[in-house]
Amino acid sequence: MNTFTITANLTKDPIVRTTKNGKFIAHFDVAENYIDRMTGERKAQFLHVTAFGKNAETIHAYCHKGSRLAITGTLRDVSYEKDGQKVVRWEVYLSQFTFCDKAKKQANHDEQETA
Repeated sequence: MNTFTITANLTKDPIVRTTKNGKFIAHFDVAENYIDRMTGERKAQFLHVTAFGKNAETIHAYCHKGSRLAITGTLRDVSYEKDGQKVVRWEVYLSQFTFCDKAKKQANHDEQETA
């Protein structure tokens, strides 16, 4: 079973398109910060994510650059040729997600109302 879960931030706004049948497809990139155990250096892991249907529609409506999501899906390696070189990138086909920064936004909203 190929199940992959990551909590990461969108690096830019999602790009959404619709199929001929009216189904939504969203594409976006996420970055996860981590500390390299060998060097102690802070690094970032970048992944491309593809969401379909209602998930794509919801992400398009509520997510933007910087949004934090917990993403679960299937991890795939996608290869293609660019400038004569073989390029391999990791891609997640999203099956479910959770908003992770809603509480922070709500707290900021509550602070503004009381000020």
